[in-house]
Amino acid sequence: MSNEVLQGSIEAMPQGGTICTGAGVDVFKLIALRSALGMFKAGLKFRGMTATQALAMASEYTGRKFKRGQFDEARAALTEAADAMRARLSDVNTR
Repeated sequence: MSNEVLQGSIEAMPQGGTICTGAGVDVFKLIALRSALGMFKAGLKFRGMTATQALAMASEYTGRKFKRGQFDEARAALTEAADAMRARLSDVNTR
């Protein structure tokens, strides 16, 4: 992974909302997918996505292959990827 600065921001608003722009949106996607994998692990099902599709997306984002049921491994890899991206963002304000 390169060390270039990514253009984008994550800003926590005083009212409780969050604004993500540029590469900050990609960080949000990783975090949302991580949450979805946690729900799949708990046994929840969704109409829009299967657990297999979620693991395939995690593989696409992280470059690692995950087998059926490897939710914890995928979540850890997504956390690592999100943290690495967040560290390279040009502006992060998480009050």
